[in-house]
Amino acid sequence: MSEMTREDMRARLAEIDREIAQLRGELGGQLDGPVDAVDSSQNLQAYEEQMALIANLEAQRSALRERLGED
Repeated sequence: MSEMTREDMRARLAEIDREIAQLRGELGGQLDGPVDAVDSSQNLQAYEEQMALIANLEAQRSALRERLGED
């Protein structure tokens, strides 16, 4: 695997920021309106999965910032 350039890392940081913003924006819509127990369970599972994705992206962002000396 080739080493990322500083430009590549900055582009990936911007992409990660967009992905995190999108995922966080989607979280609020999952809990809108009345739901039954099955929907509630599915919403909770989807919420937890999105939070895990966000945590992973935040870890990637932190690692990239550290590599760039922007920590």
